[in-house]
Amino acid sequence: MMEVDVISEACYISAMPVEVLCDIFRTLRDAHQLTEIDDTNGRYPNLYQIPISHVCRHWRNIALHLPELWTSIVIHRGHKHLERVDAFLQRSKSLPLDMVIRWCPRCYENEDEEDLELEPFIPMHCVMSILIPHVHRWRSLDVGIDIWRTMAFLLEMLWPLRAPSLRRLRLVYIPSVLDEDFNVLGDEYNPFVPFGLSGVPMQLEEVSLESVYLDWDQCVFADLKSLTYSSSYEWINPTMHHVFYILVKSPGITTFHLEAELPDIMDDHIPVVELRLLQDLEIWIPQTMLLLQIFLQHLNMPALRSFSLQDNPGWSSGELLDVLMGREIGFDWEDIPSQLLRPSILQTLLGLRIQCPNPTLPRAQRLAFWGHLQNLRVLVLDNNPLSPDAGLQTALSDLLENYPYQGNDGQTSSILLPRLTSLIVMESSSESMRPFLEGRKNAGVPLKRIYADFAAVYDHPDILWMLDNLEVVGMVDGFQEAAKGNVETWLALDAEPIGTTRFQELLASVECDMRFSQWNIELPADITAWPTAYR
Repeated sequence: MMEVDVISEACYISAMPVEVLCDIFRTLRDAHQLTEIDDTNGRYPNLYQIPISHVCRHWRNIALHLPELWTSIVIHRGHKHLERVDAFLQRSKSLPLDMVIRWCPRCYENEDEEDLELEPFIPMHCVMSILIPHVHRWRSLDVGIDIWRTMAFLLEMLWPLRAPSLRRLRLVYIPSVLDEDFNVLGDEYNPFVPFGLSGVPMQLEEVSLESVYLDWDQCVFADLKSLTYSSSYEWINPTMHHVFYILVKSPGITTFHLEAELPDIMDDHIPVVELRLLQDLEIWIPQTMLLLQIFLQHLNMPALRSFSLQDNPGWSSGELLDVLMGREIGFDWEDIPSQLLRPSILQTLLGLRIQCPNPTLPRAQRLAFWGHLQNLRVLVLDNNPLSPDAGLQTALSDLLENYPYQGNDGQTSSILLPRLTSLIVMESSSESMRPFLEGRKNAGVPLKRIYADFAAVYDHPDILWMLDNLEVVGMVDGFQEAAKGNVETWLALDAEPIGTTRFQELLASVECDMRFSQWNIELPADITAWPTAYR
């Protein structure tokens, strides 16, 4: 065997090829992007560019002449070195800028109440005075603020600006325990639309707004690819007219999430909006079922693939199913063995998140609902964790039934949800889940992946059986409270091969704490040796 002189083959950092160093630096940049988990917990990425540029003179020279390292700027209220921001702006040359601003002393920094009496406008003004001269380079702006006055001040500063390169805008007001009186502040501050003075539509592609007080009559959002709006404060929300105006101006939109109580009901003057590219729809309108029906009837979404509906406790489960199936509310399902399926938004879906149907509903209605979902691959059921089998057991039993479909060659019968491969539930019991999994397997349509909060309710034989018969058995603790719809993420997780880096990233994004599968984990034969979480 040939001997290798390790010492002579060593490559010192000062001699590393420039191309290799640049690729390493770019990889490090991508690894330090602000994540949702960081954002939620008030943590911020390290300024990795600084230590890179301090390793040696060779590295510093390369880093300072690599502009793309300096285009991502994270600023928070505790930022003590604004001159660093100016350095980033200079070193990034003329490249587009991605900026994250977190002005959240109440949520993240636990400041004393008397500190909150300090005028918040001056430091924010200092930050913006540095950034505004580079407004023509802004590519994305992501701002989170937990002081209402500061958010109002920021909107007023953004109102007269023009940002021709801006493609992504996210503005979030984060309510806090020490929050001001909303009603009083509504009288003190005027609403503004960022970049709205000119009245000329921007070239924004993604807009995400949360509890932000805007002048919706002056809205200049158009040609969007993604729109997310959420707010629990009705008086600052857009009307249905405002929402549909934006949608009409954005025929190429692919993602639309709406979680807000809208002030009024639409009238007959609003036409049906053609959203032929919309794929991802998430809705929570905590008002009447009639409003939801009118809303859905005014949207034509032939390409819809994922749908998440946060249920209203006051809604009737039966009326909701009627609306989703395109039936009139209160349709009489009694003594009807089968019904021809009407065109509805359900038939194109690959992923769905919904509350478990009420088990007291007519069987014909429940089966017709599931019958619309022939293409569904991913089903997320928000069953009640306090009573996990209320509705879930009936739903699982229904999904073992055959349903009569009317085709070109007459009536055929096939099992419901024949393409279902992933199921996500809040909690379940072995008494209801294992018969369902065995029934699907025996029918030739086996489930491949299941996710739930298993730790407290699964006994050992059930876990072992699932490990032998499923690709993935994942544990998700409290996904109902911790996340939004996430249907697109579950669809991506369903399609991603096990063990890839992307698979691990998707697991983290849905807060799947651990994963069991027959390929990547071996449990000792002695049950007493199992980790605590498995027992």
